[in-house]
Order: sequence, then structure tokens, then C-alpha cells
Amino acid sequence: MTTQHQILGLVAGDDWELAVEMLDEDGAPFDLSTASVMWCLTDRTYQRVIDTADVGISVLDPPTDGKALIQIPAAKTSPLHADIYFDILRIVTGGVTSTLLYGQVNVMADPWAPEALPTQLIPTVVLKPLAKTRPIMLRVIVPEMPHVIQSGEYQLE
Repeated sequence: MTTQHQILGLVAGDDWELAVEMLDEDGAPFDLSTASVMWCLTDRTYQRVIDTADVGISVLDPPTDGKALIQIPAAKTSPLHADIYFDILRIVTGGVTSTLLYGQVNVMADPWAPEALPTQLIPTVVLKPLAKTRPIMLRVIVPEMPHVIQSGEYQLE
């Protein structure tokens, strides 16, 4: 039975650690003794951006309790842009493949990543307040990082 988890909020550039408990339709834990556990993170178009090979998955003792720990290293999370992603957990046991868990993951971009800073030059605009004009909103768009710089009454120079 597939379960949708609550929305997670994580920060790119951090090590992520997810503790999961895998239960069947009756609420009994899966026996993970011989199971293959897979986890991935997908973007909005469901394309994998972090795959099972990129993470550490440990089945906790005893494996009959259906618990595992998924560790995603900072090196794999750091390149993620601020966006909505989806994580998916699947097991294969006894020849049966089951997606047990999925859900939305809101990721904040790595605030310390060098690529988080704009790499292209942005034209400089000098603004002067006016006495009798109506307010306008000035917006500077940097690819994938829209920021409202300031709003108010301005005249371009």
C-alpha cells in the first residue's frame, strides 16, 4: 500500500537523514531481511535528480521491524535549486515490487553555494524619489532567482 507523507522542508547543501518505517496494509512491519530498498528524489516533472546510487540506505536491526535510515550527503543536495521536489521509497521483496512511500519535499537552495550567487552582470539602475508620482514596483530578474529590489516612487536617471 502506497502512503503519501507530510510535506518535508529541507535545505540544499545539508546532509539529509530520513528515518522510515515500512508497514503493510495491516500495519505490520515489512521483513527487510532480503529486501532491496530504493529511494530517489524527483523534480516537478518526475525526473530523478538524486538516485538510489547517490544515497546510503541502511536497514536497521532487527530487519523484521521494517525500519531503514536513508542518508543523503550534502554533496548531492547542494546542487539542488529552490523548488518543489518529490521523494519516492520502493522495496522489492519476495519478487514483489512495491512503492511504499512518496511525498512533496520543499527545498531551499543552498545559501552557501557559490552558484547561488548571480554569475552574470546585472545593469545598474540609479533611482531618485519624486515628490508627486504614483508608486511603481521595480523588479530585477536574475535567472531562477527573481527578487523584488524595492518598491516606491521613482524616476529613472
